[in-house]
Amino acid sequence: MNSLRKNQVEQLANLTAKVRVAEDAVNLAVDEANSVILGKLNDMIDRYNEVVAEILEFVVDTTKEMENYMEEQNEAWSESDAGSAYMEWKDEWESIDLAEIERVDQIELEADLADSLSELATEPGK
Repeated sequence: MNSLRKNQVEQLANLTAKVRVAEDAVNLAVDEANSVILGKLNDMIDRYNEVVAEILEFVVDTTKEMENYMEEQNEAWSESDAGSAYMEWKDEWESIDLAEIERVDQIELEADLADSLSELATEPGK
């Protein structure tokens, strides 16, 4: 084959046009998704993390009070069922997962196959 046949050139042009339409749709969807990510989603994540910080402060303060209460008790209480139950209760409070949610970066995706297809040579040396 010395060059693409006429029908192959036409088929390449048609496929290039089809993929360009699909690329435009993908790129538009990425732009829309990034708008949501950079706007609404990350704002909601920030608000969530602010509440998590408040909860963390509450849990730390509460478990400090628990610790102080335990320190005020005698050794017999500490070794009793009540002392063990209290320690488990405090441990439960201290082990709650208060991890923040990480902000989401924008999607970095660009569909650009059509440009590569349109640059393909239809015959050697061209």
